[in-house]
Amino acid sequence: MSSPLKFILPILFLTAFFTLVFPSRIKAVYVEGHELSEQAAAKYKAFKQEVIDACKLEGLQCNIEITSTLTGKHKSRCHKRGNKKSGTCADFRITVNGEKLSKPPKGPTQKKALNIVIDTAKKSKNIVSCLNEYKVRTKYSTGPHMHCNF
Repeated sequence: MSSPLKFILPILFLTAFFTLVFPSRIKAVYVEGHELSEQAAAKYKAFKQEVIDACKLEGLQCNIEITSTLTGKHKSRCHKRGNKKSGTCADFRITVNGEKLSKPPKGPTQKKALNIVIDTAKKSKNIVSCLNEYKVRTKYSTGPHMHCNF
């Protein structure tokens, strides 16, 4: 083996090894102070606008705000760094007429806002799946919010 190959082959081997063992980092952007993949960030922003528009049609002023993406204790791989699903989901809180939804939602206005968000998520091409943690309680639940995969 010639002298340059002695040095190049181990480097090529290590590069290939680390590429296979450690997946490439997904390019991330910050939305509302939270890290998401570029694709998930674009889908979240589009979904957020869909929610605002759907609420306006019903005479409500709704908003959603991210509470967690890659922080905290979560079961979902999308909330953890270093895998292909990293940064593809978000937990978010719903507000209606400036008031945070409680768990369970109080009164007809909060219930209506939650139903609008759920219906919008079901129809949206920006959402892969959602878990309504205003209703469903898991051992990993951290409070009233929606968990959606984009």
